[in-house]
Amino acid sequence: SVFLSACIDMEHKDIIFDGIVNARHLGGMIGCNGRKVKNNLLIRCGDLSRASDSDVEKLEREYGVSLVFDFRTDYERDTAPDRSVEGAANHHINIINTNGELWSLLKPQPGDTMSLHDRLLGYVLSGKASMMAHGFYVSFVADSVSQSNYSKFFRLIIDDVKKGAVLWHCSQGKDRTGLAAAFLLSALGVDRNSIIDDFEYSNHAYTNELATVRKKVIDAGGSTLELEVVQGLSGVNVNWFIKALDYIDVNYGGMESYLHNQLKLSDNDLEVLRTRFLE
Repeated sequence: SVFLSACIDMEHKDIIFDGIVNARHLGGMIGCNGRKVKNNLLIRCGDLSRASDSDVEKLEREYGVSLVFDFRTDYERDTAPDRSVEGAANHHINIINTNGELWSLLKPQPGDTMSLHDRLLGYVLSGKASMMAHGFYVSFVADSVSQSNYSKFFRLIIDDVKKGAVLWHCSQGKDRTGLAAAFLLSALGVDRNSIIDDFEYSNHAYTNELATVRKKVIDAGGSTLELEVVQGLSGVNVNWFIKALDYIDVNYGGMESYLHNQLKLSDNDLEVLRTRFLE
């Protein structure tokens, strides 16, 4: 299969909900042979725990969602369970390897009600920022458990008989969700610059939070490195994401090879995805 490069100025397709954050669909992006991603079929967002009745109805009736993917840990799901979307199968696929190094540092202790996000910030301010800065997204793309679970995400989409809209999320809809979007858009033939642009766009959803947290870090005497890490936790750090893409190029022979060998997508699988999601 041939991956075409067609760098475009993206028009981001925000979806406004009452209680679902960082929501957009990926329609209009240019994929293989100049074909556009169909509108309203690929939806990425934060979790559905605070979705209003109106939000749920919009997902059911306006978008016709048939698949919901929840990439959060058991702890996150138990703390803030998704609201149910009628007619949609909700698949829990925990992207974080709970036997891996990152989770060993972040896993909650008994009785701890701190959010994963706040735990990450505490980890940064404890002086351990450099590990996060150098390997956060790489830790996902290089981990065999994460690879297997992203592969499962693709397999369930390919096997979906309802063929409605597909929605995927983590807690904030930016890191685990952003990587899934990158892999899916790559499978559809969208170019690297547009994929980076979509990843970075999550910062727009967290502008106020970023400003607040940056002030906390500065007030606490945080370093430039710690500020860089906070950017990647309260928003997204594009340099970290590019580092993960470069890691795929160097260690796996490029994104196309990664999709085939690590995420187990055949040429036929790619064609099924392109037939369904490209105009």
